[in-house]
Amino acid sequence: MVKLPTLIVFASSHNQFCCRPLLRTTAAMPKKKVATFTNGNANAAESNPIILNKNGSIVINVHAKPGARQNAITDISPDGVGIQVAAPPKEGEANTELVSFIAKVLGLRKGSVLLERGSKSRLKVIRLESDSLTVARVMELLTAESNNG
Repeated sequence: MVKLPTLIVFASSHNQFCCRPLLRTTAAMPKKKVATFTNGNANAAESNPIILNKNGSIVINVHAKPGARQNAITDISPDGVGIQVAAPPKEGEANTELVSFIAKVLGLRKGSVLLERGSKSRLKVIRLESDSLTVARVMELLTAESNNG
């Protein structure tokens, strides 16, 4: 007994009927990987969203929420600092607004706050170039801002 393929019958643009084999795949689609932050030191990244990297710069893992009414820090968790941004996610406007907001909260110049990774993602890595700030002070300033907002 010969097994015939299943055919699909459809009308073409000239009202003619066409037949094509139905292609079936039995393999399941691969699951989408969930983005996670890794900065070399996995233990530090799991316990604190603000770390000191190998170069001596402070790195902040941020979960950006663009399109909000106002800029505010919504939460601080081991996964990252949740920041809502009052700019649409178009042409880098939200990224610029995010950098400006973090610079204002931490009392830094905008040039000292760099978007290291995640320019087209909501999960971002911000690097701070400052000799005067420590990880504890950054956490203190961000916590104070989240309590005020």
